[in-house]
Amino acid sequence: MLHETMRRQRADGAATREKILQTASRLLSRRGFANVTCRDIAARAHVDLASINYHFGSRRGLFAAALIEAHHDIFQIEEIRKIVESPQPADQKVKSILRMILQQASSENGWKMKLLFRGLLDEEASLRPLFETEVLPKFALVQRLASEVSGIPENDPALRRCMFCIVSPVFTLLAFGKSLPNNLYSLQKDTPEEAAEFIGRYMTDWLREEGRRWKEADRAKAASSPPFSG
Repeated sequence: MLHETMRRQRADGAATREKILQTASRLLSRRGFANVTCRDIAARAHVDLASINYHFGSRRGLFAAALIEAHHDIFQIEEIRKIVESPQPADQKVKSILRMILQQASSENGWKMKLLFRGLLDEEASLRPLFETEVLPKFALVQRLASEVSGIPENDPALRRCMFCIVSPVFTLLAFGKSLPNNLYSLQKDTPEEAAEFIGRYMTDWLREEGRRWKEADRAKAASSPPFSG
């Protein structure tokens, strides 16, 4: 009897936590982090303030949990790892990852992308747990793939500088959506497959060109270095 009671309490606690998290995430995606209070969330979720503090520690803890869950759902590390480690050509790997992200963003999970963008731009959001838990492990996988495409070593600063340009086209498209300028809005009308093909081709061509420049600079540096004398 005691065991059954404890099991029900744990289930009820998990359900309450999930209800708070989902309610908070929806509110944050619509209003932004600065315009949502714990009282707003408690009222919408039909819980008391103590439940929020019990499950998340604080308002910032709840906001961090909302960002982590949204990132986990949109950018699925298991799928990214499977693609990066697959035997398919590097160009196809890039397009497969883009297709996965674009499909998630155009599905019922699209509002979670808006939540992530609000979090990245809002001083009220707590980003450190998000980066440590979700962003950095995925960034490392994408960086490995960028190295495979470009030929630039993973630990080279030149590749790290490339990473911003790799992710910015996707984030721009998904962040602005229908508010894109008319000459870019046609991309938003594409299917995830069509958009992944276009953006992926741009990314891989650009990465290979950066790799060519890196190799030329590396050869020039080696040629200008004085010979080693023992």
